[in-house]
Amino acid sequence: MTTYYAASISISQGKWDAQASCTLLHDDGQRRTMLTLAWPTMPPESDPENAGEWLYRVLEDLVTNFDAHQVMNATHEPTNARPGGPRA
Repeated sequence: MTTYYAASISISQGKWDAQASCTLLHDDGQRRTMLTLAWPTMPPESDPENAGEWLYRVLEDLVTNFDAHQVMNATHEPTNARPGGPRA
C-alpha cells in the first residue's frame, strides 16, 4: 500500500499581527490522520523588501518556532470509513 502525506499552509499578515495555520494529512491505506495546527503568537515581519522575502521570513519563523503551534483539531479514523469506501 502507498502512504500519502499532504499539507496545506495558510499565512497572512496585517499591520499589527500575523496568522498561520496548517492542515496535515497522513494516510497509510488503513488509517487516516488529519491535524489542524495554528501558531497564535506569530509576530509580523517588519519591512520586507518584497513578497518573496516576506514568505521566506515567515516560513523560516514557522520552522524555527514549529513547537509554538497549537493543535486545533485532530481526527484519526480507518481509511475505508470515508465516503466512497476504500481506495483501490
